Amino acid sequence: MGFGTKECEAISQLSVADLLRLERRITGHALRIQLNQDLFWSTLAEIQRDRSEEKICIDLLKCDAPADLMRELYGMGEKEYARLRRTHGAPKGVGRPSELKEDEAWALSEALSRYTGMLSPSDWLTVAKDTGLSLRVIWPAFKRWQIAPTPYSKSSLLQDAAGIPR
Repeated sequence: MGFGTKECEAISQLSVADLLRLERRITGHALRIQLNQDLFWSTLAEIQRDRSEEKICIDLLKCDAPADLMRELYGMGEKEYARLRRTHGAPKGVGRPSELKEDEAWALSEALSRYTGMLSPSDWLTVAKDTGLSLRVIWPAFKRWQIAPTPYSKSSLLQDAAGIPR
């Protein structure tokens, strides 16, 4: 069939889910009597990117990403969000997130100041890791700061974190 040792080794490392993805993507023109190696490797690269993106999505949920953030990043609906949270054992996101303390607001401001424009999914994971805060706490603060852009002085951050109007 044209499978070489590299292709066989690559296939042997795929999970069942990856094999199903491969089956959906390799159509008649990719797999005939012989393997179209160029198409095989590009399709395999796509599957690996999908797997990586899926892992980031699950990691976001495990960092307690709220539904609004997941909708903005992935266009994820409420049902899919709830299903993935249940499936992957994400923390229970009950109630309103706690308000930022002074040191948390400062750490979050410092972490966010490293980015310009919209943050990528992996950027959000980095911010959560660097600050030690849940994304359920980070996201509302980020959105609040985006609505009223001001220079991030320590006093303005504290006012924002406490919800004090200026």
